Amino acid sequence: MSPPIDTQYYWQTGAASSFEWFTNKICSFTDLFNHFKDNMLAANGGADKNECVGFVSPTYLLIVLNTQEFTLLMIRNVIKLWNSIERIAGETGVWDTLILCVILQESSGNCRVVTTYDADGKPTGGLMQCEGVVGADGWTTMTQEKVDDMIRGGTQHLKGNLAANNWNMYAALRVYNSGSIAPSGDLSDKNSVGTPSYVSDVANRLHGWSN
Repeated sequence: MSPPIDTQYYWQTGAASSFEWFTNKICSFTDLFNHFKDNMLAANGGADKNECVGFVSPTYLLIVLNTQEFTLLMIRNVIKLWNSIERIAGETGVWDTLILCVILQESSGNCRVVTTYDADGKPTGGLMQCEGVVGADGWTTMTQEKVDDMIRGGTQHLKGNLAANNWNMYAALRVYNSGSIAPSGDLSDKNSVGTPSYVSDVANRLHGWSN
């Protein structure tokens, strides 16, 4: 059984081993996706609500518990974010929950996020804000292929970080954000390049926290 959603934030510092207790709190992909669905809808806004995350179709019925009553929700078979994450998790071996939470950390799931620049001035784009990935600058339509490309590029980069760190997700997250781990070994070192709280933030998203 998947651990329950826990929206509490637990600040964590220290080496990768200090973060391992989070692993037992990681919720299922289905639970996390449905929990964060409204956040992703809000991030996309307007027409993109239906285009990128949109849900309604008679293809599937999902029974969810809502205000102490079971409510039937019709969910579209093709959900661009869901489909991309599941497909690319299968291709790469990277956990679908981790891909989802990096997306939420980097772009809130906004399919039209534009290119930004890292601390070294290098362009980072796409849903996972990754170097070498094209952002949605100037796009007038959003297709499944475009979403796939953004998530595939970021996930392949993340997979390289995982492989270089014995598939320890916490060390890999620090490297994904900063390019390296601070000499202190503290994954939340305030002198880390990028966002010092990055590893703690993503670890907390994996059990349902949202900022």
